[in-house]
Amino acid sequence: NIEFYNEVVRGLGIVKTLFAPTGEGPNNKGYEKHTKALFDAYKEFPESIIPFCTADEKDPTAPVKFEKCLKNGGKGLKLMSGHPNFYTAPLDSDIMKSLFAIADKRGVPVMIHVSVHTTPAMKDEFMRLLDTTPSLTLQFAHYCSTIYDAPYLEVCEEFLDKYPNLYFDSSMGGGLPRYMKQFSKDVTKIRDFVMKYQDRMVYGTDMIITGGASQTPDWIRNRMMCDFSFLQEKWFRCPSGQEGQYALLQGLALPQDVLKKIFVENPKKYLKLK
Repeated sequence: NIEFYNEVVRGLGIVKTLFAPTGEGPNNKGYEKHTKALFDAYKEFPESIIPFCTADEKDPTAPVKFEKCLKNGGKGLKLMSGHPNFYTAPLDSDIMKSLFAIADKRGVPVMIHVSVHTTPAMKDEFMRLLDTTPSLTLQFAHYCSTIYDAPYLEVCEEFLDKYPNLYFDSSMGGGLPRYMKQFSKDVTKIRDFVMKYQDRMVYGTDMIITGGASQTPDWIRNRMMCDFSFLQEKWFRCPSGQEGQYALLQGLALPQDVLKKIFVENPKKYLKLK
């Protein structure tokens, strides 16, 4: 669906999109097929696609495959190691250290999902891993995977304060139901957090577009407008999941200078774009 995704995002003023070809748990099954499809699309749309690599973190040949992917034009690495559906080995394994070392040496960023709140054992493992490559640029997905439930943003603060090259993104994981849960209540805590760490936040959607009859251009546009609106508006409407029905939710109503950082300036720094 990359073709009509590009059609939609051009109409929204988006210049470049980062795609990651991850597969299914527990071993990233299908990622090689998705990687081929992504890099075929990258050849067709080189100016608008930023392709990331991925890996099966339990595969001893993963570091070699990652190097090959980078040589083919990969701009970074997306890992699912700390997602509950993928977490089958310690995050600070030798393979993970090798992948991080390659990314650090090649000067490319790593994006990773690590559920440090729901699976506390991951926290120490992840910190030990990060300590092996302190200069690595890293994106800790979904507000450091602490946006669920309360949210538990103090855990994300701990990581951001310790690792100056760490970024977080605005996606929540879980799609639209996550919006219904978080933004039907007071958002002051989230807004205060974003304002405090505005130089470390990048825009993200966590939107899966691997196919399906429901993934029409209108579906993509509506989904992305929810992402934009929760950052820009005080109140916004988002599809509730039932045909033709919308939920009225609270947004962050961020200042224009902060929005520019999240949409433009911070992603350029994170991705080392001119």
